[in-house]
Amino acid sequence: MKFYIWIFISSLLSFSLLQRFWPNYKDNEFPLFTDFTIPIFLSGYYVFFLVVPSLLFLKFIQASALKFILISTLFALLFCYSLSVLSFSSLIFEMIISLVISLFAWIYFIVLAVILLPSKFSRPITHIN
Repeated sequence: MKFYIWIFISSLLSFSLLQRFWPNYKDNEFPLFTDFTIPIFLSGYYVFFLVVPSLLFLKFIQASALKFILISTLFALLFCYSLSVLSFSSLIFEMIISLVISLFAWIYFIVLAVILLPSKFSRPITHIN
């Protein structure tokens, strides 16, 4: 039950961050403020579109190879799309920011997976030498 509650709360909070801090550079009086809110936006973006679906993949899909392929493909697509949303500086700077924020999202994902899905990561010892 705590898995579903946490997924709901994470989805709700990250969606509100996406809605509030979506970068808009057209007709913007304070583009520098938008640049400073990019990490907040990317945090919500990666949690909503990467962490929540990845946790659902871990919970409901049995095949490990399929989980890996889905999560890797999802990350690659989200990373490429994040670069198209960010249009404030050079491509290298955008890639660095997106990679750093995605690293925090991966850490969040790993911690949540271990806490919320302990049965997926703890195997009983059946044979001791």
